[in-house]
Amino acid sequence: MLKLCLAHPVFYPTFGGGSLRFLRYQPGLRKRDVQTRVLAGTARAKDANHPGEPHDWSRQPIGRMLPVESIEGIPVHRVRLPDETSARRTAIYFRALIALCRDPVTRPDLIQLHSFERLESLYWVPRLRRLGIPIVYAIQISSPRSHRSNLLGALQPKMLRRFYDQFDGVVTSSEQIEGRLRQLGVGAPIAVIPNGVDLERHRRADAAARQAARARIGIRGNGPVLLSVGAISPRKGSDLLVEAWTRLLPSHPDLELVLVGPRHDQGPKRQGPFEQRIDALIEGSGRARQVHLLGVRDDVPELYAAADLMALPTSREGGTPNVVLEAMACGLPVLLTPFDGQSTAIGRPGIEFEQTPRTVLALSQAIGDLLANEARRTALAQSGLEWVRTHLGLDRSLDRFADYYERAASRTLDAAEIAAQNPTFPTLEPANAARSGSFSE
Repeated sequence: MLKLCLAHPVFYPTFGGGSLRFLRYQPGLRKRDVQTRVLAGTARAKDANHPGEPHDWSRQPIGRMLPVESIEGIPVHRVRLPDETSARRTAIYFRALIALCRDPVTRPDLIQLHSFERLESLYWVPRLRRLGIPIVYAIQISSPRSHRSNLLGALQPKMLRRFYDQFDGVVTSSEQIEGRLRQLGVGAPIAVIPNGVDLERHRRADAAARQAARARIGIRGNGPVLLSVGAISPRKGSDLLVEAWTRLLPSHPDLELVLVGPRHDQGPKRQGPFEQRIDALIEGSGRARQVHLLGVRDDVPELYAAADLMALPTSREGGTPNVVLEAMACGLPVLLTPFDGQSTAIGRPGIEFEQTPRTVLALSQAIGDLLANEARRTALAQSGLEWVRTHLGLDRSLDRFADYYERAASRTLDAAEIAAQNPTFPTLEPANAARSGSFSE
């Protein structure tokens, strides 16, 4: 049995797509003799939580280890962290991680780090390595090309190479991200493992499930439903989608819009300009009752059944967004805009999903065209479903992860061999790609 420590400062019940994905992977990894424990942190002030019993972590002293939880059979250790992202928050987390991994009772065979592309990590990762435990790094989202507050924006390529080459391996779901690391000169073995979708949990629904899902959301009419799942934030393009919806109302007056996910910067005592813009668009539409802001939900697999179209106008992701694969597995047609980090693993634009430029005008036009063309929606849905069944079943990803973890723990990773295992997927011919608007802003 391989003992894995997931070093994940954001973990359930705190909202995070990457942490939720690795939580869903655990039953399958256990079957592959990988036993995981997690070191998590407490939520930041801006973080949202999944529904359930509230956690009042604020009463605990900063730096204290909280009682160990069991989340879906996984032991989760949690350290009380400061409420805001800072070098101090990082330092407290790493001290707790080092203590956990030094303890003979909880010492793992392998550590997987997440979300530490910060300048201060150059100080802490070498101290973690002194424990003699192999470490891999998981990249969950494509980093912004210019962002002065994180490692990618703050350091020169030589220092970036130093950061990544500290690890025994790197895992990403996107060949685009792998290519950028190679351009930096990173020599660590890089595994490209597309996210896998649970085809038992996510499947095409029947008419009864559709009606139940619409009732769960609070949809009273019979109009078409446009769905988007993910944080309501500028990066996800939620405001673009809301504005596109308002433009479609004259031709599609019964169109319902469903947004599932936490709001971007709306804390208990503040509302930022992004939310104000969205609220103004909704109120100004005259059809506010047709917009459903559901917040964080744990019943998303059931909610897909309510929709006629899934849209994700994001600007950057980790390569194979969970919600795209899940929607395809549920037989939903998917509309995307080209995004930074986009992997060919999600399919071919114009065949498995529709793709359009990331503007309000283009979004409204593409959504309107799809709503007016049932045959086109059906063709996209069928192609997307066949794609995930053929290429992106959960077992494929879990087999790759288990093999990668075993090699990393035994220090037998070979960069060339791992690169040869990285998958390739069919793409459109250039003429077809240009027709569908793929990979261009």
